[in-house]
Parts: sequence; structure tokens; C-alpha cells
Amino acid sequence: MEQVFNPTHPERMVARRRVDGRDVVVKRYARGGADEVRAAMEALWASPFGASRPSPAMPEPVGRPVAEASRDELWMSFVAGRQMATRTDLGDTLSRLDDVARLLADLNRSGVVVPRRRTAARLLLSLRRKRDAVGGRLAAHVESVVARLELSMPQDDPLVVNHGDFSPRNLIVSGHGLVLIDFDRLQMADPVHDVAYFGAWLWATDRVLGRDGSWRPGDELAREHAAELGELDGLDELDELDELEAGRDDDERRHALAFHRSVGLVRIATSWTWMRDHPDVAAGVLDEAQRLASALPALHPRASA
Repeated sequence: MEQVFNPTHPERMVARRRVDGRDVVVKRYARGGADEVRAAMEALWASPFGASRPSPAMPEPVGRPVAEASRDELWMSFVAGRQMATRTDLGDTLSRLDDVARLLADLNRSGVVVPRRRTAARLLLSLRRKRDAVGGRLAAHVESVVARLELSMPQDDPLVVNHGDFSPRNLIVSGHGLVLIDFDRLQMADPVHDVAYFGAWLWATDRVLGRDGSWRPGDELAREHAAELGELDGLDELDELDELEAGRDDDERRHALAFHRSVGLVRIATSWTWMRDHPDVAAGVLDEAQRLASALPALHPRASA
């Protein structure tokens, strides 16, 4: 018996099966890519982030039966639990930001290296592809944000492994703690990339729910994440995000965080299906992305890619 999870996503259909007394998740890739994701997951599973943890923070990649080897599929263990949040219900996300920061820091310092690199320049190239896909009034808005971000690209060194789609929707609250799922976008990127996207996701979700967007949870996550990575001392004495960074130069880390938050907001405004049906809200998200980008000091454009 097979239970399909996301029948509306034809490019990556996900189903649950019972195989040899074990529940497994099978993800089918209509356009290829399963082998690359499998290799990345296997590297993570072999790292301190995976099997060696008392409670693994990810599903275990599972070998495909010989009869299924010709299919472009990814097999992994099923993780029992609940999704931390949805776009209409944040659940207990805001009370578990310290757990989220610890999980993300463990991923960042796992030592895993994957082929996909997302430097600042490559992120902006990706946003321009999204600009072309949305077209119309939003496309001009996206181009305005990207053009400003091009003048303020942060340094790309060092790059560490990032999830690439780090949000409460991809965190499962299991009986053994938090488990991260959906590794299709695993990439080498700035250490604050996932932190910034998580905060942008929370900010945009506020807007979806009809509230003013708040960066307070994102700021708290950034503080906790920096502490987990050993980038600051005296955390209890700090009240503002501006005072945070000690391991990386203060201005550099603030700059990178704002840059990646702006990038995240553009991605959300152009990628979330809900935003396509609510263009006025999408425009408001892009307004915030523009505000963040415009507040960054202009630098000489960097050609890193």
C-alpha cells in the first residue's frame, strides 16, 4: 500500500510505503536529480549530523531494491512526528528557536561539502530567473531589488553546508527532537544564509496571516545561532542584534544577514504559490526586501560566482 503525500507537486512526488516491515518515504524526480540528493544525504548521514548522533537529525537514506534501481527515486526512512509549522499556523516554532539554532549549527559544522555553491552572485542570478518567470509589475520590482543588492554583495568566504530551504515546514518535531527533511536544495553558502531565510519565512508568514511582519524571531534565531557557532561571548548581556558578532567582523555579519534576508524575501514573493494569488501581499514583501537592500552600504560589485 502506498500513501501519496503531495499529489499537487508533479515534479517531486512523495509517497510512503511499507517495505519489509519498515516505513519508507519514496520521492520521485520527474526531471532528474535523485542521485545528487542521495549522495548529499549519504554524506550527511555519515557525518556528525547523522547516524553518529544519539538521535539523528535527518532521515536515513535507504538503498533502493534492485527492481527499482532504474527509476529516478530517492528512498529514505519515514520520520514519525508533526510538522513544526505551516503557513497558517506557526505552532510552537517561536518557543523552540534555541533548538532550531542548535540543529542548524550542527548542520553548518558537519564538515560536509556538496557540489552546489550559492555565492552572493549566484543567488542574484537565481533571483533574476525568478524575475523572468513572474513577469509584469512584480518583475520590475524584483529587478529593482536585485540591482541594489548587486552593489552590496557580501564576502563569500567561508562557505558552509546549508539546507537551502530552511523553514519550519521542513522541520519535524519527533519524539526524539527536531528532524530536518527535504534536502533537495542542499548547498554551500554563507553561514547566515539559512538563518536569514528562516527569519524571512517567519516575517512573510506574518503578512500572510494579516499581521505586520516582525524580525524579532529572526533576530533571536540569529543570536542563538551565532552563540552555537561560538561567534560571540556574553550573550546574556546583549539586547540588540547590532551588538552580536564577535567571530566574524560585526559589520560584515550584519551586512550578510540583511543581504540574505532580502534575497529570501524576493524568493518568497516570487515562489510561494499563495503569493501568486495575492499580488498585493507579494508587492509588500518586495517592499521590505527593497528596504533591507537600500539600507546596505554600497560596495564595489564582487564578481565571485
